[in-house]
Amino acid sequence: MSPAFSAPIFLLIGVLFANGSTKRRADQTSNFSNRNSVGTESVPILIGTDICPTQMPFSSFIDGYFGFSPTDNETKNKVAYLKDWHFQNSHPEESNLYELPAFLRFDWANYERWTVTDQQQNPFGGDYRFVYFGTKGSWTPFHSDVLNSFSWSANVCGRKLWYLLRPGAERRVRQANGAYSEDIRQCLGQFQHGELFQFVQEPGQIVFVPSGWWHQVHNLEETISINHNVINAFNLHHLVALLDHRLTEVRAEISDVRELMTEDEFEKQSELLLLSDLKMNRRKLLRLMELIIESRGNKVEKEDEKHLLWTKELPNFYDDPSAENKIAKWAEKMQTELSKECKCEQQQNFLCQSCAEFVRHFELIRASEVRKRLLKDPFLNTICL
Repeated sequence: MSPAFSAPIFLLIGVLFANGSTKRRADQTSNFSNRNSVGTESVPILIGTDICPTQMPFSSFIDGYFGFSPTDNETKNKVAYLKDWHFQNSHPEESNLYELPAFLRFDWANYERWTVTDQQQNPFGGDYRFVYFGTKGSWTPFHSDVLNSFSWSANVCGRKLWYLLRPGAERRVRQANGAYSEDIRQCLGQFQHGELFQFVQEPGQIVFVPSGWWHQVHNLEETISINHNVINAFNLHHLVALLDHRLTEVRAEISDVRELMTEDEFEKQSELLLLSDLKMNRRKLLRLMELIIESRGNKVEKEDEKHLLWTKELPNFYDDPSAENKIAKWAEKMQTELSKECKCEQQQNFLCQSCAEFVRHFELIRASEVRKRLLKDPFLNTICL
């Protein structure tokens, strides 16, 4: 089991992607052997200091700003960033573009049946996989990731400078109006020892960012990266906490019209606003838990009593105020126990049977906990969104 999932640390992982049709050359610059196949596709580009993206054909972006010598003198020195391009979803024929390391496949938002072959059932409403193309000097402002998700970013080519903060340190750059600074480079002296991590990500490396770690990223040269946001059993409690917090805020925001609605109408409106804001609400989360239980329940070996007992020792996040510390100790114990029978190194980028079975038990118990918690609210049994 990857320590990235059981403890709140970031990882810088040296993994190369071998199957890309957008490839790294030996000189670690970009080339676009298949750009004609997507050349006319409209993609979102942030130009200079623009806040709102400009839509333009991919080939126009490449010719004007990236990769080849720019053809337009007015654009060749401008900063431009192709961000949040759902390339993988738009081009399923490129499904072999890259192969995920085994520990990055625990991904309920992108790597399940309902996200690949049955998207109408997808509680997330879409995928969270992206391709980024950035010119030298382009950057992503200070932020934390959507849905309190994990995220990872793999450099196909180019180098990135990262500023990454431990959870809680972001409060040092919170402004009087409650917003956070978009650029923390002028505030680096405000952080205490161990709060700020600054490093350069090289070509072929993956940066794994745990839930709640605010970060800011700068492209030091022309850079192409593959990025995923990930929800799974190891950060599910962070998603639940976000939904609880935002739902409380939504209810307060519309409290002035509460008397004009029935209780069911008010709850339904709150859920709709939550969905509009986060692209997720409690009903969608309940459906996700049901899909996980159905999927993992069919795969768990009934005779595997040992792994079942191990996962039953896991503290419940929602019933135990001291669960965080207990889970850290539990994770250390599980790492020791699993290492005695783990054969993952022999599986060539797949989990061994023992580790895979353990993870399925873990997922099943976590999903069951959250489902039970959600169903304590009778409204979730009747709402129809």
